[in-house]
Amino acid sequence: YQTGMWVRTDAPGTALTLRIREYNGGTLVDRLTTSIALTTDWQQVSLAYLVRSPGSTLDLQAWVPNAPVGTCFEVDDVEIAPA
Repeated sequence: YQTGMWVRTDAPGTALTLRIREYNGGTLVDRLTTSIALTTDWQQVSLAYLVRSPGSTLDLQAWVPNAPVGTCFEVDDVEIAPA
């Protein structure tokens, strides 16, 4: 699968983490993460992920660690698609 999204912030210099996790039932099969330094310009962050367990489910998350309350980044065009 190819996962990704476009991200930006009004407070540059913070790091955004993108993570995909694969679950088979309630069991974590595998996970993959990447990080990107946010800027005021739109930029794409993505991960390529190979499914380990056919029939499993995928979970995609994006966050800024220790972010203050309120909007800390914007997201557009989130994608999880077969590669």
